[in-house]
Amino acid sequence: MRARPFPPPPPPPDPAAQAWSPRQTHQRPLPPPTHRHHTRLPPPILPAINASSQTLGEDGQLTIDSVTAPESGWLVIHAQAEDGTAGDVLGYVPIGMGGSSGLAITIDPLEATPTLIAMLHIDAGTAGEFEFPGADMPWEMDGVAVAASFAVTIQFDLPTLAVSDQAVGNDGLVRVDSVYATEPGWLAIHADDDGTPGALLGYVYLAAGLHEDVPITLPWRETPPDLTAVLYSDAGQLQHFDYLGDDVPVVVNGGDIVAQSFHASLPPDIFVIDQPFVNGEIVVERVLSDGPGWLVVHYDDGGDLGLIIGFVPLADGVNEDVVVPLVETAVTPELHLMLHDDEAPLGEFDFPGGDPQRMYDGRVMDPVTFRINPGNALFTADQMLQPGEEGSTAVVTIPLVLADIDTWVVLRRDNNGAPGDMIGHVWVPAGVNRDIMIKVDPQQVTDTLYAILHHDADSDQNFDYPEGGDQPLQRNRHVIQVPFKILENGD
Repeated sequence: MRARPFPPPPPPPDPAAQAWSPRQTHQRPLPPPTHRHHTRLPPPILPAINASSQTLGEDGQLTIDSVTAPESGWLVIHAQAEDGTAGDVLGYVPIGMGGSSGLAITIDPLEATPTLIAMLHIDAGTAGEFEFPGADMPWEMDGVAVAASFAVTIQFDLPTLAVSDQAVGNDGLVRVDSVYATEPGWLAIHADDDGTPGALLGYVYLAAGLHEDVPITLPWRETPPDLTAVLYSDAGQLQHFDYLGDDVPVVVNGGDIVAQSFHASLPPDIFVIDQPFVNGEIVVERVLSDGPGWLVVHYDDGGDLGLIIGFVPLADGVNEDVVVPLVETAVTPELHLMLHDDEAPLGEFDFPGGDPQRMYDGRVMDPVTFRINPGNALFTADQMLQPGEEGSTAVVTIPLVLADIDTWVVLRRDNNGAPGDMIGHVWVPAGVNRDIMIKVDPQQVTDTLYAILHHDADSDQNFDYPEGGDQPLQRNRHVIQVPFKILENGD
């Protein structure tokens, strides 16, 4: 058998042709085109709230129709502020991601406003802990908080308070017409401070329910004619008035306290202290005048009213620190004060032709007598240490100093029940000096301090002691000194 010859080898490839021909060797044909199936993303969850108008009972229960949340957070009920925006938080509940319906939430019913605002809040702080104001801010979409407002109809009795303008007698009794308390609490009377409750003057405990003609005794000689009655809770120690503590004013309608202002016509009265006669005038602490009037000063004529040696006009109501210039040559050791009416022509004192002596309870008021030679005296009060203007200092206040000569008020720390080292001093002029403030080093203050009067012997307002003449003043051979306590917070 004859062998076949091998076929001749192929010619060598043309380099130029190889550069332009697509390489088909080892290239697989592309599969026919097919339809690709894309995975569809779920639509985003849009936050929303649907809340219907509803009634609100004393249990504070509300129901929100539906809530949709993109993630876990909070449904919060806000009171509506006066400008229509969301106000105080009244209640809140946690919500999960997704939709919820028939969501129950409890609020304080007394703080509810006629329109409430349901709002979504995020849970951005500690998980499961509502922190607002703080990290758990309202959820916003396109810069606007997700919220819904709805109306509520109150279906329970709110606390109420009614009090009328009235005359107050020497017994100091004020009567409140009616009070309805939904829970036990306190009815308090305050001085009116530009429409808000000021100094506390008196209070009484109330059980829950309706109370009519409620009497409260006030220190009427310290009471202004404009007053405010306020209803308080009994949230602290039961039947113990924790004023400025747990027993806060009862509020309704999202923050309005249950209170009413009224006017009291107080008995005419004069309060004056014995004092040195300095600079040709006297100072009367307080005068209550029912209507415009006059404060009149008589010299003493053997225990009776002498001639009038000074007078000043009085405004209706409380007049404080009334300065009365006197005819110096007619001043006697005792002086007598009287109230007079100011009849037409107003502002002109024309007694005895007009402006008669003030009548009360059908008779002329008795004169108020005081002395102008009381000597030197000081009055202290237990108090908390107050911060001074400089960070390293504190301030102690001496309420009253009566001095017939220029004087120093000296503070000394306690040394085993007796005055020790001096820690502060201040100069005061002769006369009536009130609320004298003395700077001290708080590190030098002891629980008990001593206020001591010293003579300013040369009236140069330089404290010359112990070497100089500014020695302690004495009365009945005893140094004029008064101890008082420095209180801690809560004392």
